[in-house]
Amino acid sequence: MPAPLILAVDAATTTGICSGRPGETPRFETVHFGDSGDKHLEVGASALRWIAHRLTDARPDQLWIEEPLSFEGSSGKTNRASRVRLNGLYMLFGAAARLKGVPVHPVLITSARKDFLGHGRLKRDLAKRRSRSMCRLLGWNPTNDDEADAGCIFWFACLANDRKLTPPISKMMYQQAADVPVMA
Repeated sequence: MPAPLILAVDAATTTGICSGRPGETPRFETVHFGDSGDKHLEVGASALRWIAHRLTDARPDQLWIEEPLSFEGSSGKTNRASRVRLNGLYMLFGAAARLKGVPVHPVLITSARKDFLGHGRLKRDLAKRRSRSMCRLLGWNPTNDDEADAGCIFWFACLANDRKLTPPISKMMYQQAADVPVMA
């Protein structure tokens, strides 16, 4: 039986996607559902249209999606409008997948980063840079930080599915990812 087709999603107005099967080089993409000033329902409609097509045209076997920050736990980290949008996108993608019979796996990004980067509690920008660096060390080519976060989720999903098919990450790779200078 082939390894499952995984769709890993870092859901936001600009969503990073990483998809593929454990043991294969994943494919990265970015989808824009609108701009930060757009109304939530416009962004939601665009996102719902995308996920409906994705679940039909390239139906994954599993959806792995970053859990958004809770309303209580995100005070001071992001504004209310962003929390509403992130939670809404999470719910849309997860509900659509469930309706199509695709198992949904919520991912705490701190847990995924702990295994992928060796540290789960890094500041957001630093964690995104390190994720991009780690993806490149694995021979993957995300084009932006959102795709790199999706790559982190994808790797975490591979680990949960089949450790033998997951690209190994060494202590030296953790160090190399940590030593990458800030890129403009």
